[in-house]
Amino acid sequence: MDVGDWQRLQQLFEAALELPEAARGEFLDRECGAHTAQRKAVERLLQQDTIDDQSLHKVVGVTAAEVVGARPSERIGERLGAWRITGHIADGGMGAVFMAERADGEYEQRAAVKLLNPAFVSANAKARLETERQILAGLSHPNIARLLDGGRSDEGVPYLVLEYVDGESIDTWCDRQGLDTRARLKLMAKVCHAVDYAHRNLVVHRDLKPSNILVDEQGEPRLLDFGIAKMVEGGAGLTRSGHRVLTPSHASPEQITGGPVTTATDVYALGVLLYDLLTGRAPYDNEPSSAVALAREIVEGEPTPPSSAVTGTSSRRIAAAQSRGDRLTPARLARELSGDLDNIVLMALRKEPERRYASAKALAEDIERTLAHLPVRARPDSFRYRSAKFLRRHNVAVPVSALALLLALGAAALFTWRLAEQRDIALAAEARANNAAEFTASVLGRTSASADASRLVSVRELLDRAAERLEEELLDEPEVALRVRLALADAYTSWGAYEEGYAQGLAALELAEVLDVRPQEAEALRLLGTVTHGLGRLEESLDWSERAEVVWREVGTPAEHASALSDVAVTLNGLRRRTEAEPVFREALARLRIAHPEGHGDTAWLLNNMAWGLHAMGRLDEARPLYEEALAMQARLGSPIFELSQTRNNLAGLHFDRGDLAQAEAMWQQTLDEFVSVFGADGHAAVARGQIALARVARVRGQTVRALELTARALRTNRALVGDNHRWTARSMAIHGMAHLEAGDPDSAERFLEQSMAVRRELLPPGHSEFARQHLGQGLIALARGDAVTAERELREGQAIVAALASPDRTPIDAIELSLARAVALQGRVEEGVAIARKAVERMQTNMPPGHWQRRAAEAIVGLPPLVVQPTGATLAQAEQTLAELRAELGPNAPSVREIETALATSAPGNR
Repeated sequence: MDVGDWQRLQQLFEAALELPEAARGEFLDRECGAHTAQRKAVERLLQQDTIDDQSLHKVVGVTAAEVVGARPSERIGERLGAWRITGHIADGGMGAVFMAERADGEYEQRAAVKLLNPAFVSANAKARLETERQILAGLSHPNIARLLDGGRSDEGVPYLVLEYVDGESIDTWCDRQGLDTRARLKLMAKVCHAVDYAHRNLVVHRDLKPSNILVDEQGEPRLLDFGIAKMVEGGAGLTRSGHRVLTPSHASPEQITGGPVTTATDVYALGVLLYDLLTGRAPYDNEPSSAVALAREIVEGEPTPPSSAVTGTSSRRIAAAQSRGDRLTPARLARELSGDLDNIVLMALRKEPERRYASAKALAEDIERTLAHLPVRARPDSFRYRSAKFLRRHNVAVPVSALALLLALGAAALFTWRLAEQRDIALAAEARANNAAEFTASVLGRTSASADASRLVSVRELLDRAAERLEEELLDEPEVALRVRLALADAYTSWGAYEEGYAQGLAALELAEVLDVRPQEAEALRLLGTVTHGLGRLEESLDWSERAEVVWREVGTPAEHASALSDVAVTLNGLRRRTEAEPVFREALARLRIAHPEGHGDTAWLLNNMAWGLHAMGRLDEARPLYEEALAMQARLGSPIFELSQTRNNLAGLHFDRGDLAQAEAMWQQTLDEFVSVFGADGHAAVARGQIALARVARVRGQTVRALELTARALRTNRALVGDNHRWTARSMAIHGMAHLEAGDPDSAERFLEQSMAVRRELLPPGHSEFARQHLGQGLIALARGDAVTAERELREGQAIVAALASPDRTPIDAIELSLARAVALQGRVEEGVAIARKAVERMQTNMPPGHWQRRAAEAIVGLPPLVVQPTGATLAQAEQTLAELRAELGPNAPSVREIETALATSAPGNR
């Protein structure tokens, strides 16, 4: 066989490729006739073409070498224009690629020379190489190898001189470097942008595959081999006609069927490449039984979602990771790829070109959006999708999230269900359920439809029902049981049922550790941190939260890690380790702002928590803009009403601490109304907190009846939710007792404070800040009874507790010392009492704005009896003015107004 015979063979092969498979036999009968060897050679090429391009190249290369007798080593030292061949790089089906260096003395440079095999110097081959030269001459992009030169050898064989890329194929490089999923996505985004650049310059590559994308020493991808690329006809988006030359395993359906080749063809190939980099395998059968089988799969079959395709035996990526000793397991990789990445890849691989990404740039943008944890175009922006995003947040103690999580498991969740609607909801859930969904739906459907339709089923009942059934029905399905336990732990915690939440969290953690599923382990740890925080076991909470942060740092997204840092900061804040908490808050906030530059619910919640920490330290001017930013962000994003209400509740507290009672009262009333609309009049601890907040304003104003009503309702709510032996109930008891004292009933006040003290002694460690409030209350009761000695003892105990705290903020130290000054003065130690009072007033003058009602009242009291026996005329006049202002501002029955009135009455001429 000579060169002419080979060129005839090539012509037959290319002509046969253009025909349907059924017509090829008749064609070869007609064209080959009695040339049996020629026919077998064509059939061999056709068979190899449909299975593997590398096999085809091997066959072609071997055959060409037989024809021409050329060996790559024979070309070393050959001069091609200004270049000298110095080594052999690779062989292709139509020629070879050589290493070359500049040989004309102008400058030193290495290059890659692409030289056609003389056996292939047909008109088509020459045209193809010339097209590649024209294309590369018009492209200048950092991720596309540049054309340096071109020409013809002394034999008249065309060649191209290309920028030499010292690298390896993108798939090999990723595996050898041990790149994680995020790094692979970042690399892939660069490839997509390079392809988009080519498309914008009217070039479709048509043969994107790992071997045509090398990664250099700097980790930058470089696109090579535009040998079968085509220029796009202006405006049409179609490549000009030409022979079908492609890599079957990376070919698009339209390339297989002979349809128009457009930029969407490259988008498909990018999808195949992305699939390969993420999973370590091809989207279709890695070992097709025949060329026809592979083609049928590409045209008719549906690719396995990446998250379902990763197995220990078939994934090159898993095998490479395990050979390095990495902890990447099929289960862990499947979790990383599920959701957005599945949808991104499958959208790029859609059969219909018009349903793929509109451009390579659009694919790159979706990759970048998932890297930034933003919603992607490949997944419909549905309620379920946004709910799933919301449920990944941290620090959200909200029944909405608990029920939405049940919804994510397949249940249709609301805050309450009318029994008449249960059957339809359960049936709808069942229709779209997986195992976890079916379990949840069946829990909802157990209520008899014939029951009294007016009766409401509480969420708590549903949770208890689910917990009972879980123990009976999911013993043999640990993965499903884990999902349900995490849902229940979150839901119980959201409703303040901390003991139940703690039990479910521990069970979930044990399951996650047995199954070796790290994200679920991290989530269980997070929930245990939240639930123990609610139980008041803050040291234990910090331990759980720190453990969760370590795991999230390893397996979570940047946003998840940031939220875990926020959990740690919140707990440090609760432990009054505020100077430690602040830098953790700031790190978490910085991370979230990078992950979500346009704002996010997680960012808003962190801003709220960080503002609370600054607020607690008395840095009100720094806290206020953070609260306001959080509130505005939540409103703009349409965050759940509970989150909005929590932030507004905290901002109202800041207004109260600044002395703006009107603003605080208005915001607290709005917050309470929202809590009631969500949870009912007594359905959640948040309602009780709202009632206690409004009671603070009522107590300052001297509205004793309203204060008693609000505190009594809060106490009833907390008792119903968590029982008597809980810190929430203990606090409610104490506050209700103080309302009784201010209503003139010290005996009832003492009874409630004693009950509160008994609970606190059982639950809280000695020296806890709540005991300082307890001693303040007992001291005020003693003063109301005229027992200054007992009052001094109680108040000094409270003062000592505050002095021992790492941070005295959010303690009643000012009230303690003003009351102590009075108790001491009443025992005749006036100078000592004045010194104590002045210390408290000076602190208030430092920490409170000049117009604060509490500061003005203290400034008046410190100059009146019993601290000053004979006030000056100027002091009395100032006190009268302050009294008038406070009477107008707070009302005539305000305790501070009555205290100044009593002191002024004692200072009257007849009493001096």
